[in-house]
Amino acid sequence: MGGYGHSFALLQTLEDQGEIFAADIHSDRHIYPDGSALYLPMQKDGLGRSRVVYQSDTHPVEVRKWVKRQRASAWREMTLRDTTKGELVVEVLHRTGVAMG
Repeated sequence: MGGYGHSFALLQTLEDQGEIFAADIHSDRHIYPDGSALYLPMQKDGLGRSRVVYQSDTHPVEVRKWVKRQRASAWREMTLRDTTKGELVVEVLHRTGVAMG
């Protein structure tokens, strides 16, 4: 499946369904690197509303800063499709991580 979208909920749903997809994300989005653990904070003796906002044990990194730290050899050229002006070729970097905000 090919597609794009900037909705984290959409991307998470596709991931949960086991779909294979490509997504374009904004360079100012913050992500959490591999190995980051997400958790709901403990609630104090059942007081207050239930926790719904996940937290992480690491600090988020802005995508544009994260991309600059990747090795040039990690990028791959990929032909997406033919167009009226020739092939549409993009550079792709595939990594898993938890995107937030």
